[in-house]
Amino acid sequence: MVPAAFAGTPVLYWLRARLSKAAYERLPQLLAVRTNTVPATQAQTARDEVLGGSDGQPNIQFTLANAPVISETLRLEIDEGQGFEPWTEVADFFSSDRKIKSIA
Repeated sequence: MVPAAFAGTPVLYWLRARLSKAAYERLPQLLAVRTNTVPATQAQTARDEVLGGSDGQPNIQFTLANAPVISETLRLEIDEGQGFEPWTEVADFFSSDRKIKSIA
């Protein structure tokens, strides 16, 4: 964890290399460090998680058992007795007349 005083600064690391034998006419120089890595996100898919039921009261909140959730990967469905239907996330509650979700 980066201390607050260093927030926004790049994280730096030290690399130490030592010669095990000194039989060189000219000292070797390190030109580059190529770690052969790629950016990756470790994640696990959680399916068929039941969040709970509702009696229609406003402002009901449910907590996911598997959190945090990667942005734009949550699929929320509701069953009001006629099978599951997906909910759609919108920027604000006035922009849709459909069932919507708000992710906090």
